[in-house]
Amino acid sequence: MSAAWTADVVGPCLRAAFHDCGTYSSVMCTEVFGRPTGVCGGCNGTFKREMEELIASNLTRFTQQNGMQLCYDFLWGTKNVAAAIRAHSGCASMTDADILNLSGMVAVQKSGGLPSAGCNWLPGRPDAAGVDETPRLPVSSSDATTLMAVFAGYEFDTSMQFFNMEMAETVATLSGAHTVGQSRVRPVGPNSMGIGSMTVTDTVFDGEYYAEVATSTKGWFGPDHRSVVMGTGNKGWFGSDRHGLCNELSDPTLNLKDRHCLDEASPFAPYYKSYAADFQANNDAAFFSKFCKTYQMMSNIGLAFDPTDYATNHFTITDALLAP
Repeated sequence: MSAAWTADVVGPCLRAAFHDCGTYSSVMCTEVFGRPTGVCGGCNGTFKREMEELIASNLTRFTQQNGMQLCYDFLWGTKNVAAAIRAHSGCASMTDADILNLSGMVAVQKSGGLPSAGCNWLPGRPDAAGVDETPRLPVSSSDATTLMAVFAGYEFDTSMQFFNMEMAETVATLSGAHTVGQSRVRPVGPNSMGIGSMTVTDTVFDGEYYAEVATSTKGWFGPDHRSVVMGTGNKGWFGSDRHGLCNELSDPTLNLKDRHCLDEASPFAPYYKSYAADFQANNDAAFFSKFCKTYQMMSNIGLAFDPTDYATNHFTITDALLAP
């Protein structure tokens, strides 16, 4: 996987790993397009078939997966890295779910976001038949309350205790994945900036995302909310990004580029501000460490999390391990 890597798959593969896992709901095992799923979502490899149906339907089904075609092509299409992985000794039975999840961590490593000691990764995700309900994924208009509810449905309680994280910190940290990649599919509107790079340096994994959200929106406070925007960057590509700082955004009839935070009251704000300050001080170590933890938590959505098994049977993904 490492030798075939190119920078343009960083964002798509990191996003795809979450989109495979983030479909989980313990109470919504329903049909998709009239067919029983037989599963409740989670990290189960159905992203591959959802992408195939997206392409076959001319982008009318599973539209939440649009924009990640580069990762699909990398793993199962033109580059077929999945076949190359399975050709290695001991990897012949590696599941699509594991290959996709590992590619997300490789994306973080290749873009410079692993902690100095590396990040642990545990295989063992079974592939499920059928497809999942991708509308369960968070949407671009999600505010903090909605995001907290979605993540509560992922049943993180055991893993949060194991990794010593709490819910607002978990959501705020995992949102940092938006520091890499591009939006290729969203039309311009009240909750999206449209097509383009989600941060100024969209192939570098760092805390720039937080700095753009937490500092570029400053200057909008005061009685008329009309001060000049300070800072640089996109201020958050989606409305959900800006809710990392505030609970209330300005006029919802405007396009997002003209909407601004009216407060700093989001439960995620302390973490956004802390990671932003660290980035501005050229020290992303805390963000890298916490993102490693939240990625591991995400990687177990829909699976039974066994702290003992996790502590003893993992691989540690490091720069040296993934060297070409």
